Amino acid sequence: MRAPFAFAQEIAAAIPGAKLISLESSNHLIVPDEPSNRVTFDAISDFLGEKRIRGSLPGTTTLTVRLETKAKAIEQSWIIKMVIVLAALTGCFLFALEMWKLWKPH
Repeated sequence: MRAPFAFAQEIAAAIPGAKLISLESSNHLIVPDEPSNRVTFDAISDFLGEKRIRGSLPGTTTLTVRLETKAKAIEQSWIIKMVIVLAALTGCFLFALEMWKLWKPH
């Protein structure tokens, strides 16, 4: 809005292999939940000769989804399960030991 579109055309014309793509956005930075985000990632991938990203783009998933994904990965880890089981057994042992100390004859 502040710079004429002709400036963008001039810059793009000076970059070998560049293609100017106009994005429909009123933001200076492309926010994750707007359609221009996908267009931006696809244009960058095409320019670099990379495969386009399919599925969710980096930074577009909500915090809730990211936390659920991490929690699921932790739940499925056998190391974490073993640590939890050992912690529970240790807790039971310490509880039994303290109860024994309380009830044993002096």
